[in-house]
Amino acid sequence: MLFTLLIGKSADLFGYNPLFAALGALDVIGALVLWAMLRGREGVTAQ
Repeated sequence: MLFTLLIGKSADLFGYNPLFAALGALDVIGALVLWAMLRGREGVTAQ
């Protein structure tokens, strides 16, 4: 509920273009963090 309020207030204040750009950037950052965390692991083989 707090997230919805925060997104709504930021959309009113800044508009939708910066909001969607930030959400898109967070997706890319999340994917990079996940990739960096999994890159150091040894591969698990199926038997």
